[in-house]
Amino acid sequence: MHFESIYMHLSDENIHSVIHWAYSLTYIAYYFLLPYIHITYPDIYVYYILIGLFLHFCDFAISDAPNKTIRVMNKNGYSTPLLMVNMIFNILVIHSVWIILGNFILNSVDIQYEFNLALCLKLISTLIIIDIYFYFGHKRLHETELGAKIHFMHHVSFYISISTGLIFNTFDFCLEFGMPLIILFSLASIYKDAAFAVICGCIILGWYAAEHDENIKLHHYYHHTDCNGDYPVYAKWRHYNAKDRIKPMIVDIHHD
Repeated sequence: MHFESIYMHLSDENIHSVIHWAYSLTYIAYYFLLPYIHITYPDIYVYYILIGLFLHFCDFAISDAPNKTIRVMNKNGYSTPLLMVNMIFNILVIHSVWIILGNFILNSVDIQYEFNLALCLKLISTLIIIDIYFYFGHKRLHETELGAKIHFMHHVSFYISISTGLIFNTFDFCLEFGMPLIILFSLASIYKDAAFAVICGCIILGWYAAEHDENIKLHHYYHHTDCNGDYPVYAKWRHYNAKDRIKPMIVDIHHD
């Protein structure tokens, strides 16, 4: 079949689906490579930041979820300019952290990548430790009055899409990104393994990108739509007796 014939048989919906999936996979690849790029090619950090900003705001052109989220956020007291500034600030924070860590790593050790059983065990054990932290920390953010206020902004992004991953207030952002990095680099210091830190960082950020994607729809997607007590980030482990305080706070959650 000629390419022209294939194109003619594609509906607008199918074309949009292909574009959306291509965008999703490109975005996840960008996040997955972020630690490696900043550490291995530090001179191109400006270009990588610009690519990141471009990819995040492409979400508004490719998906209708961000625009729905803006309407819900407006009804809950968050202005559109505040949302945009918040997203830009958070992506700059993510890059800045890895630029700083990259310079520190490059100035301290030579990275030797060696994929073996020991590395796999380090990765698995680290992700388990982070998930345990995330379960209990995330639970507190949903089930306590103070935690709900801190985490509220992220969950007003009820119509989840890629851009949801940047909608946090600053303190919440530090809790959810800072502590996993502290755990990661504490263990990397114990192991004296910079390559492990880079690879695990890639996995952490790549998974974080995937879990907020509306195409892939990992278990965290449904945590956003339902506030269902599923608090871990990697494992699906639902707390069925969860007393969620966030969902009742959101105004007009089911109205576009």
